[in-house]
Amino acid sequence: MEEERIRSALEIALERVSRMPELTPAEVAAQKEKEYGPVGAALGNRFLEGFLAAGEIKAELARHPGELGRIVRRACLAQLCGSLAVDDPQRTRRAMEGIRALQNPGGAFFEEAEQEMQSLLDGFEREAAAGREKAEAGARQALADLGVSGPALRPNLASGEFWGKEVSRILRAFEPRLQELRSRLMS
Repeated sequence: MEEERIRSALEIALERVSRMPELTPAEVAAQKEKEYGPVGAALGNRFLEGFLAAGEIKAELARHPGELGRIVRRACLAQLCGSLAVDDPQRTRRAMEGIRALQNPGGAFFEEAEQEMQSLLDGFEREAAAGREKAEAGARQALADLGVSGPALRPNLASGEFWGKEVSRILRAFEPRLQELRSRLMS
């Protein structure tokens, strides 16, 4: 009697499953993206943090063949491209090294992208240096107005509101070109 009841419950469950609609190809693809996208993002982060060498990225990608490998590669590339920032040259250079490892060889395109990124980094550094001088002069004047002056005086720009606004302004000026470069690298 007990076996009949268990079998009956199992049959009911199987009938319900058979009546459920099948997933569409778009839903299956979205499910795979949801499942394997974080694997690629984690791979990119592990590389950025120095836990993987550039040569090891392709070996890690080889563990995911076919369509899953393309999903993981795309997510890893997105993570690396998202790490490109003009105010963090060391991390940006590391990200570019990882992007190079993911790109197909023989890329004059990538050489141009590296030159563009270096141009952005250099331009930001020039703008930041000019802004730093301007902020320092403003801070010195404000201190002089308070009666504090001297040759050894060096204002702390990190605590100044003006410097924070100036850095934000400079970053906003570089963001469109940086975003365009990210998009080109993602394609």
